[in-house]
Amino acid sequence: MTTAQATPYDEVPYESSPFSFTHPDALATVATLFGMTPPAIERCRVLEIGCAGGGNLIPMALGLPEGRFLGIDLSPRQVNDGQAVLDKLQLPNIELRAMDLLELDSTFGQFDYIICHGVYSWAPRPVQDKILSICSQQLSPQGVAYISYNTYPGWHSRGMVRQMVRYHVDDSARPLEQVRRAREFLEFLVKHSRDPKAVYNFVLQEEAGLWQKGSDSYLLHEQLAEFNEPLYFYQFAARLADSRLQFIAEAQLSDSPWLMAGELQDKLAAWCGDLVRYEQYLDFLRERTFRRSLICHEQVVLNRSPEPESVCKFLLAARATPVSEQPEVASTKVEQFRTHDGISFSTNNPWLKAALVGLFNHWPRMLSFEELCELAHSKLGTAPEAELDPFSDAKLLKQPLLQCGRSGMVELHVRRSPDFAGISDAPRASPLARLQAEQGPFVTNLRHRQMELREFDRHVLQRLDGKHDRDALLQALAGLTEIVASGAEQSAEPSSSGQSDPTPLSRLAGALDESLRRLAGGGLLVG
Repeated sequence: MTTAQATPYDEVPYESSPFSFTHPDALATVATLFGMTPPAIERCRVLEIGCAGGGNLIPMALGLPEGRFLGIDLSPRQVNDGQAVLDKLQLPNIELRAMDLLELDSTFGQFDYIICHGVYSWAPRPVQDKILSICSQQLSPQGVAYISYNTYPGWHSRGMVRQMVRYHVDDSARPLEQVRRAREFLEFLVKHSRDPKAVYNFVLQEEAGLWQKGSDSYLLHEQLAEFNEPLYFYQFAARLADSRLQFIAEAQLSDSPWLMAGELQDKLAAWCGDLVRYEQYLDFLRERTFRRSLICHEQVVLNRSPEPESVCKFLLAARATPVSEQPEVASTKVEQFRTHDGISFSTNNPWLKAALVGLFNHWPRMLSFEELCELAHSKLGTAPEAELDPFSDAKLLKQPLLQCGRSGMVELHVRRSPDFAGISDAPRASPLARLQAEQGPFVTNLRHRQMELREFDRHVLQRLDGKHDRDALLQALAGLTEIVASGAEQSAEPSSSGQSDPTPLSRLAGALDESLRRLAGGGLLVG
């Protein structure tokens, strides 16, 4: 195959969304943590293999106007969908091409960051080899590549179910009909399994639940795809070595075992003589099904034990929320912090408590270590710990912050993203988010994350072109459909008497103000 041709993705396009862990900032942050000097993000050159409709790459190009971005995909339908977005946004620094990956050669030049999400395991071996060849030959010397893939041991049970479903489903049926029959077949197996308490039945129930929750496009292109080759990590690492590449770390630092119990660490260290064996044993422990691995050239010298001083290289942002409504920072009282995805930890370190509360209060702003030290010092007030120096004593703040960054309690960044804008007299939203809001509730914010909007907010967002003040917005919104008007009424704040304002225009004005606050807080306004 030398040119792009029709694929199942043309009939049922894959959901094209942003993945924050593939953004050049995220890749450069991990690389920097492990001792690399990755290329500057502001002027980076990025290749995305399997770009689909550009949902991941287009927001990057919009946010990094001096960078250069190339996305390739085998599906003309998906590339055309992405090009339709680009035609409206008029971005000069990005190109989407419908082409076979095997056609990509040295004439395309080098890339600082290569992204390959959801392709490697789902392609035949020659394509897999080509992906690694591109990374080996066209990745800049200090560049970083991201490759996701399915892994064993977790995929043994999942693969068993996939094979049974593919045996049952008629390949000649239309794609969505295949998905319907697959779900129906799994329900049948669960219902009539001989022993409800057997491990086999448990696997069937778990997989059937995933199939019921999964989107049609995900199931079609993940589970029912012709190719789906999971690997043990040690096998993937061997392929990297053959291509003169090496593993850096997982893209999401919290996927690595920074906080494992000492006894467990000691046992693994006794069994594992090198990094590859260590990572493989971790997969055995976790029954891992999926990896998002970062790789670089084999000659790059990595520091796999970052020093506390390295935290000074990063900008920090909050991920954790204090559990207590009024956390006590200026003492050694234990306080608990928790992220939205359930990660939690407790500390009695006054400096760390003050820093985490400060980051939470200033979210979504990113702060340098120096800025955070000043903020934490102000929160400690007259406490004895305020007299200590967090710059000279790493145990006060540098070491615990680095641990928080590696465990997912704090975000680390190498680039200061735009602070979320306030509400101007004539609010202006991200042009991409405005365009996406025309199609549905899911939009991409300035932090490269997808958000789901309320229906009223979706209509407000579409009108935020920077040319309408509040009165003009109210006039435009007054003509909305009854459904949206109803949503505005539900959003209106009660009056001081505790009753909703009876004036329709006042209700709409209150709903507009609330909506603008939500959109600004969500990182969707640029002015």
